[in-house]
Amino acid sequence: LGYLEVRNLSQERFKVRDVSLKNLQLKGPRSARLELARTLAKIEPGESVRVPVRLQVSSETPPGLYDGLVECDGKLRHVKAQVMQSWRLELLPVAQSFKVRSKESIRATVRITNTGNMPYTLHHTIEFTWEEKRCTPKSFLAELGDTPNGVKSERSKGEGGLKGMLAIKGRQRLLNPGETREVELEIAVPEELRPSRLYCGCVPFEQARLQLDLEILADAEEEAK
Repeated sequence: LGYLEVRNLSQERFKVRDVSLKNLQLKGPRSARLELARTLAKIEPGESVRVPVRLQVSSETPPGLYDGLVECDGKLRHVKAQVMQSWRLELLPVAQSFKVRSKESIRATVRITNTGNMPYTLHHTIEFTWEEKRCTPKSFLAELGDTPNGVKSERSKGEGGLKGMLAIKGRQRLLNPGETREVELEIAVPEELRPSRLYCGCVPFEQARLQLDLEILADAEEEAK
């Protein structure tokens, strides 16, 4: 919306925390929630500063062109906002740890929230890379895809990693904007992962990441030895 000129006429430092606005409304394809972005400024006695006035649209507002009028400092100002398409997910928890034996499958549950403004369809499977934790992982290979035979793992072509596969269970895969759902996951443990070793993997869900830490337990026969 531009700037407001604010002058401190007192003898003490003055803090600007909010700017008075009225009639915060936008017209567009659908209703949009318009909010005033927080304004913070410190003004010394006798000093004048230009305070920025910014508006922000709720992240769940559908894409489209919105415009309207807003009253700021006694003046009507025209507001126009072009809301772009956005696909964003949030995970809870963002990290999980497991102790399993080689070739066992892992089952876990995460809460996924669609914080974007577009419907999102979860993939059937997500590929990632297991890295041994004796050194800092250099990179994680992440690819999305569907496999008709369910969960599988194979040796990765990447440096020092093993390809893992995470399967998202259930038929309900569509997440509408603002929707949260608990999702069951099945994670394959490659038989090439060695006992008594620690591994980590990073599974991508759009821009969000699920960090996995894995300890491979020794087989009963090896423990007996």
